Amino acid sequence: MSLAVLLHAIGTIPLFASRAFLPAFLTSLLFRFPNIFPFTEVDAPSAELFITKTPVIIVLGILARFSEFDIKLFNEVKLDEKPVEKIQCFVQYHFNFLEKNPGMTSVVFAEEIFTQSNLIREKMLSIMEKRKRILRDIIDEAKSNNQVIDLETDEILTVILGIIRLAVLEWRMSGFAFSLSKRGAKTVDTIGKLLLVKK
Repeated sequence: MSLAVLLHAIGTIPLFASRAFLPAFLTSLLFRFPNIFPFTEVDAPSAELFITKTPVIIVLGILARFSEFDIKLFNEVKLDEKPVEKIQCFVQYHFNFLEKNPGMTSVVFAEEIFTQSNLIREKMLSIMEKRKRILRDIIDEAKSNNQVIDLETDEILTVILGIIRLAVLEWRMSGFAFSLSKRGAKTVDTIGKLLLVKK
């Protein structure tokens, strides 16, 4: 079996939620560290090859994890029946996941990496749009049930994602000095006070 066929096969296995990024990640590792793939014969690529640069390898690996995160997030949110509970779950799940995987925050705040590659930027934008679509659908459902205040969906979405991003940035800048999941619980409560219709 050729290397191209092997990488393609890995990318089509439904078992991998991150299959869109896994072949790219493995290819970058192969070109950068051919000795860890003893069953392949690869000519050493140019050191200037973009895909072999350490930041790119790291980003591809983390993007693969982000894709996996989105699948788990979607499945977790589906478990809740009420839209308000889905919003709270969406927010809390981010904090719980990142607290267990603090290294992933390095990519979230490394915008300069995405300016170096249209492909990586487009993949990251695709992941962000998928996450926004999940939240947008939940907000629309909550609005149709009169459970959130009467604002445009995209404005509510921006408030929620902005609060998540700020809390994660503060956690990262503090050197991970406090419990992000506990901060998340306070954030969920704050979002409830700001956005939910009082009954």
